Amino acid sequence: MKTVLKNIALVIISLLLIAAIVYAIYGACNYYFIKTPNPEAVVELENYGTIKIELYPEYAPNTVANFIKLAEAGYYNGKVIYGKDELGLYFGRNEDGEVDVPTLDLIDPSVEKPEVDEEGNPKTDLRYEIPGEFISNGFDKNTLSHEQGVISMIRYDFAAAGVSTLAQYSNNSATSQIRIMTGNFPGLNGLYAAFGRIVEGYDIVEKIANEGKTKESEDTSILEFENKPKITSVTIDTHGIDYGIPETEEYFDYQTFMTNYMSQYVKSQQAQ
Repeated sequence: MKTVLKNIALVIISLLLIAAIVYAIYGACNYYFIKTPNPEAVVELENYGTIKIELYPEYAPNTVANFIKLAEAGYYNGKVIYGKDELGLYFGRNEDGEVDVPTLDLIDPSVEKPEVDEEGNPKTDLRYEIPGEFISNGFDKNTLSHEQGVISMIRYDFAAAGVSTLAQYSNNSATSQIRIMTGNFPGLNGLYAAFGRIVEGYDIVEKIANEGKTKESEDTSILEFENKPKITSVTIDTHGIDYGIPETEEYFDYQTFMTNYMSQYVKSQQAQ
């Protein structure tokens, strides 16, 4: 009897070991050979239809996380495709052309909305920027090429003002504005954070770029659309994956910096 029970126990243990091995092999195959789907964004444009964008966290994980959080917070709802240049379409400005810099409370639920004064201005500046995920900023993982249909973060070039110390601020100055590439521009590779690609609805992009009437704008580098396509909504499918709260940088107020910089310069000249 003891021998029978011992044999049964050995059979059960063997079956459990086989099951564990099979499960481990399945998990390894699933990890290495069955790729988790990338997150996707569906952009609804008033009077135009929908555009589907595949996001690429393998190239720019923090940039993707930032876009996801802003979209989920409804940041892009009501924004517009403001205009175009030789590179592509400008996605995410207000209709009047201003950039509505997002605040930390939109992407981090632990941050409370700032109190406002009697004029409705926030008492605390919660605006933020994100680190630039591109090669010239020391981020080597992003090898995504700037070609037709790719989406890329727009950032500032503060160094153009002739102040060399502003280069770092330029690299980390992206917030929410996006360029939809309408051509192939390898000269942008390694200088801007590309992070996704349009996989459905690029014909809508072409229609806007080719048929949208433009008018003169204060920003002479951009052709402003007369009738700006409005973003009704941006919905995100992460396929159950939490991409977390993005890493941020303190907002760099360029206008204030330059005012102080010029004031100090004038004082130094007067002192000579």
